[in-house]
Amino acid sequence: MNVSEEGGKPTFRLSASASQGAIPDSDPWLRVLGGETYSRRHALFTNHVFVQGNKFQDDPMRRIFSPAHGMGVEIINAKGLAKTVIAVNGKNHSGSRHANNVETKISEQKEILIDLIEERTILGQPAFLPFRFRYHPANCSASIRDVKEAINDRFSDEKVPLDAAVTDVFGAGCTQVTGKAIPDFLHSIGNNGEAFVGRPLEGSLRTGAFRYCGWVGSYPRSDIPKRL
Repeated sequence: MNVSEEGGKPTFRLSASASQGAIPDSDPWLRVLGGETYSRRHALFTNHVFVQGNKFQDDPMRRIFSPAHGMGVEIINAKGLAKTVIAVNGKNHSGSRHANNVETKISEQKEILIDLIEERTILGQPAFLPFRFRYHPANCSASIRDVKEAINDRFSDEKVPLDAAVTDVFGAGCTQVTGKAIPDFLHSIGNNGEAFVGRPLEGSLRTGAFRYCGWVGSYPRSDIPKRL
């Protein structure tokens, strides 16, 4: 793990692969991210459970921020708890640069804001999936609560016509189905679960990518006439 600091902004970069060095265990790593002061930030990273409605759930932050090869973390305003921003980044999907995947900060209403970021969008701009949490220190080991108010408004996108009628027509382009494509399709949606389907000298097909076409495994070869 490489650690650097510039202008009060510590940066942690884990090794890109196992051959370049081991990554730290999860608990010590999360304690580093949580800081030494008992606070919202400390609870977010060190609690094992959080409250969702009337139930206790495993803290998802422990999975989102768990150490992984190639992972980088920047902590902005590390000593100013109210203005601290923690950003997780890694190589983008093309491998050409580093891009933020997760950002967490404290809002003016003292809520914990967490954005999951996806850069692969049709608009060519990152999309944010926002979550809100509140800190209740009196609850000790379960001091983080999920905020459900206005959750649908947070997860909606004005650019997506969610209020469209079921009879509306959406243009999605067109393609020509060839005889070779049909057995490829049937092979990919067979009983392979989530496994990638090997195709020598060609791109891999992932079974899950075909789910929108119907229930996995519901297209036996006998359903397709031989003449096709």
